[in-house]
Amino acid sequence: SAFSTIAVDTTPILASMLSDPSLLGNGIPIIKTTGVDVDYGTFDVLDPGASSDQLDDGSAVIAQVQRMGGDDAKQAIERANIALSGWKDGTTAMHRSDILSKWSSLIKENSEDIATIMTMESGKP
Repeated sequence: SAFSTIAVDTTPILASMLSDPSLLGNGIPIIKTTGVDVDYGTFDVLDPGASSDQLDDGSAVIAQVQRMGGDDAKQAIERANIALSGWKDGTTAMHRSDILSKWSSLIKENSEDIATIMTMESGKP
C-alpha cells in the first residue's frame, strides 16, 4: 500500500497565536490501497465568530483542508481497524498505560495552545 497525506494548511495567523505551532500538524496520513489519488480539492475552515467583513476579505479562514471521497473514508476506517488490532493485540496493559500517561502529560503541557485552537474552532473568544 502507498501512503499519502491529507493536506491541512493552517493560516499564519493561527500558527502565530501558538507557543508551539507544530501542534497544528502537517497532514493526516492515510493508506491509499487503490493506488489512485483523486484530487477533490480543498475547503476552508472558517472562524465561526468572524464578522461579515472578515468573511469577505478572507481573514476568517483558519485552515484549508483536503476534501476526501468515499474511498478515502473507507481507507481511513480500514487503517484505524488495523491500528486497533495492533494496539489491542500487540501491546501489554502496562505499555498502553505508559502511552496514555505520556499523552495526558502532553495535553497538560500544551493546554494553553490546545485551548487557543479550540477557541478558534468554536468562534467563542
